[in-house]
Amino acid sequence: QTSAVPLPICAACGADGAAFICSRCRGTRYCSPACQRIAWTNGHKAECLSAAVAVAKAGKCVQPPEQLQGSLAFPALPAR
Repeated sequence: QTSAVPLPICAACGADGAAFICSRCRGTRYCSPACQRIAWTNGHKAECLSAAVAVAKAGKCVQPPEQLQGSLAFPALPAR
């Protein structure tokens, strides 16, 4: 018996085989950079920030993304 592994589905268009992963939250997949741009402007930007902050607060983020610097989870770094 062999069971087929389901292919990841694009969060923007629903196509099978979404090979691209959001580099910030690592939880959303897309079939193309075009779909990623569409999803970003259609609301993934806000969802993504929330997910990235939650992952960082859970201690699963070794080094916070630069985009989170200055947020509540990662205060701005002092100037040297």
